[in-house]
Amino acid sequence: MKRILICAVVLISSVAFALPVTAGSIDPYINGPWLKFFFKGAGSSAYGCNYCGGDIEGDNRVFLDPAPWTLDLAAPAVLRITDTLLKGDNFRVFDFNIMKLMTPAVDPVYYGTGCGSNPENCYGVEGVSYGTLDLAAGIHSLTIQAADSPYNQGAAYFRIDRVSSPEPDTMLLLSLSLFGFGIALGRKP
Repeated sequence: MKRILICAVVLISSVAFALPVTAGSIDPYINGPWLKFFFKGAGSSAYGCNYCGGDIEGDNRVFLDPAPWTLDLAAPAVLRITDTLLKGDNFRVFDFNIMKLMTPAVDPVYYGTGCGSNPENCYGVEGVSYGTLDLAAGIHSLTIQAADSPYNQGAAYFRIDRVSSPEPDTMLLLSLSLFGFGIALGRKP
């Protein structure tokens, strides 16, 4: 009996250590809010920090745990990333260490101006580096690197949103409509 108990403990321990680590999982944050990360300068890796001093995040923003940030998507999603505060930083986004996105460089004419600390106000603004990345269903391991950073430090945000797809009934109705339209066009007067 003792031998069986020891074998069971060894087997359970082996399985437990083989399971993936989910410490950096961002699954609870799919469909918002914005996730804040920090960086030190050009070429530096982004890092999360549960609370790094300074400001307290609002309803649409949270501090991230340390990278890599993992997620398991049941359906396709889109990642949006944006610089905030002082303009000039741009980023590379990696999935399993393969670069998938590089946000555009910022014209130095915009350096020193800002768009505030709220990513909703900065995303898509002229002179701010931002971008989107389509993510397929499945497991992802995301890391971010600052490509350029004229201030040698900063903070920025990204978020993951599910891609809405038409309901099957909507697709059926559309298909039938197109079929009927095709028949109507094919009739001769």
